Amino acid sequence: MEDVPNAGTARPGSEPAEDHAAFVRTEPRRRAFDLALAPRYSLEAYHATGQALKTVARLAPLRTFIAAQPLFDLAHLEGYEDLARALRCVQAELDLHTRRRSEIPELVGEGFPLRGMLLAYAQVLTYKGTVAPEVVARIREGSGTRDLGRDLHTLATLLLQLPPRYLDDDAPVTRAEVERAAELANRIFQQVGGGWMLDVPREALLRERRKVAGLLLRSQAQLRRVVSYIRFDEGDAAELVPSLYVPRDRRR
Repeated sequence: MEDVPNAGTARPGSEPAEDHAAFVRTEPRRRAFDLALAPRYSLEAYHATGQALKTVARLAPLRTFIAAQPLFDLAHLEGYEDLARALRCVQAELDLHTRRRSEIPELVGEGFPLRGMLLAYAQVLTYKGTVAPEVVARIREGSGTRDLGRDLHTLATLLLQLPPRYLDDDAPVTRAEVERAAELANRIFQQVGGGWMLDVPREALLRERRKVAGLLLRSQAQLRRVVSYIRFDEGDAAELVPSLYVPRDRRR
């Protein structure tokens, strides 16, 4: 998949990091999957992921029996958790895109003028030897939303470390304005700091969600089929491999 990057970092062992790692591992399957074969997306991603992860745990004691079935592709079981986590990863990115669209324009609209004012003041202070010129030079290189958050944080930290007289009521920039810059930086980081695919168009993420869901549903059907055979006498295939859809009585 050429337009959805796999790079990114997160706290090792965290659920988002594990989900993103699963998304990366499913890339070959997603790339090979024909989107035309995927059904219209109608899952609730977080519910489907929860159901699939429960299935993986329930089928662990049956793995030997499942693997012994000659006509069953064990990849449907071995890759089931990764597909479920990949679906949750894509949905989380889509949710982040939605939040970003609603709040980021407001933050950017206020943040860039404030950045310009603080940067101009910092530039003046370089001539007085109060601020290092190389710090200001690095800040001037930024242009995007992530850069805006970083620049506001850097400028606020820099100016708040100066003696109080540099931010009093008679100064070109006040303490309240610098503290507002720090607040905006934190809000920007909350919006853009957790995602891996924020620069990917929403349409591309929707295609990947549909692919992952198609693969997940296909594996779920194969798992239900083989478990129905193995557990025919017990008749509990539906409990071991539940539907990935939200029950009708819970949809509303």
